[in-house]
Amino acid sequence: MARYYSRKPNPTYAVYRLIAFGILVGISSQVFLIISWSTPSSSSDEKDPLLVEKRFGRNVSISRNNGTKSTTSQSESKQKLFVRRQQNPTSRIVKAVDEPSIVLVSLIFGEYAANKKTLQMFVKSAETSGVDVILFGDPIPSFPLPAVNVRHVPCSWNAFVDRVSQRLFDGKEPGTLRKATYYKIIDFKPLFAFLFPEHVQSYDWWGHVDNDLILGNVRQFLTSDMLSQYDIVSPISHRNVFGPFTVYRNSNIVNEVFRWTKLPLSTIFGTTKTTNFDEWGMMNSHKNLKLNHNSTMDGILDEHAPRLGIRIKQSSGIISWDGVCTSDKKRCEECVFRRGELTTKRGKERLLCHYQIGKAFLEESLQNTTTMNKLLAKGEFRVSYPEGFSPVTKRRQ
Repeated sequence: MARYYSRKPNPTYAVYRLIAFGILVGISSQVFLIISWSTPSSSSDEKDPLLVEKRFGRNVSISRNNGTKSTTSQSESKQKLFVRRQQNPTSRIVKAVDEPSIVLVSLIFGEYAANKKTLQMFVKSAETSGVDVILFGDPIPSFPLPAVNVRHVPCSWNAFVDRVSQRLFDGKEPGTLRKATYYKIIDFKPLFAFLFPEHVQSYDWWGHVDNDLILGNVRQFLTSDMLSQYDIVSPISHRNVFGPFTVYRNSNIVNEVFRWTKLPLSTIFGTTKTTNFDEWGMMNSHKNLKLNHNSTMDGILDEHAPRLGIRIKQSSGIISWDGVCTSDKKRCEECVFRRGELTTKRGKERLLCHYQIGKAFLEESLQNTTTMNKLLAKGEFRVSYPEGFSPVTKRRQ
């Protein structure tokens, strides 16, 4: 006779079953994540540099000093990945490029500076320089700017002084700076990335550039190989910096090296007097400020760059300057601009041609608007001291 037994519920057995079910669910979730990882998608994960780098099979090394990442791929070992971070840490833009990004900033304040005819010629050369250019200041230039790589960022003089007050003097009024002439702006060139980081934060390199010059192919001179070895590049052989053109690695240690000046910041940046801090100073003109070489950018870098690990490239033979025209006419060079290529009359390519002494000649040569527009439309012109701008076909015999 068959015997039937009634099984009573076992609480321990129920717990075991619940645990087993949880383990099974966990394993299923991991499998789903692995499948999702290996499948490219257009979701927000694509914005995460770690995910992007993982999928492209790159090995990543991070430099915490300047926020850049260098990568090597199995197929392209020398290719670099430059990571541009916004202030919002959740918004990270990753772009694989062969060259570091560069922006040049030209400070322009006042009606005269913004409406010069020569400014249009500078902008024309900037279009084909291979880098981005910002015209920073007030008012807006009176002519249209190219939409590709040259743009204007408005900033009134009072707004500029307010930013200096906030960033350098803890919100206090910076002495008599507000009453200074616009020429005082040159002292602040090396401080731009510190004062206005929002305008350069997406670039690997930034620099200041004057607009009384013509730019050549900047990329040809600032090669990726050179920039990987240095932190500051000066286009002259005997100085660490050059007011009309210097580029800096966009890192905190470089952007704040100005703080090592031996004078109080208020003595240099809180006065109406121009000190030429961006170069090597004007000791004879400003003895009352007790400004010596060690209180300028050039002197600061002489003393502190080796200790801080700042590597400086001093170039030679890549610029033309009309200052020699008044003393040695045999060395006086004219430059020819042809759609991005800037050469001397002997065919030697230049990074820039700086016409500091002959500004009046250059401006006067452009008073005929029709002639100037023809030069701009063709994208070719000759510039010399003291003749100014003229068509390329018109050569000195």
